Amino acid sequence: MEGENTVKKTPAKQRHLDDSERNEIAYKYAAGITPTRIALEIGRDKGTVINAVRNDEQLKTLIDGYREELGEMFEQTARRALGALTDAKLDGASARDLIIVAGTSYDKMRLHRGQSTENIAVIMASAVVEATKQRGDKELTCQRSEQNDTEN
Repeated sequence: MEGENTVKKTPAKQRHLDDSERNEIAYKYAAGITPTRIALEIGRDKGTVINAVRNDEQLKTLIDGYREELGEMFEQTARRALGALTDAKLDGASARDLIIVAGTSYDKMRLHRGQSTENIAVIMASAVVEATKQRGDKELTCQRSEQNDTEN
């Protein structure tokens, strides 16, 4: 019986990733999605995705490019959030939201650039101090004036 012991092979088109699949894998992996999750989303075996991420130099280059692009996007978001801080917003609840957006974006930017995110709280505190520097003397003067009014 001819063909009984032959191994059924997957068609070549299904074995190899096409360019659109490579792009999708690169973008999702750069964004922090796991290879297992990516495999589920694109309908591929997780081993195929893992091997591609580990061994495909073209894919690694795409991932690096997307990481840089995402890092730049998060940096711009952090700058916009800090730049939008005004005296009125700093006096209200929305300042908290802007600082959270700035901090999260800054953290994501560093993550996508392969930099440490360990000491972000210290860095963000410095950024908040910088953003509020213009208020500095004016705010202290107002606080001292209020204290003097309550003491008298």
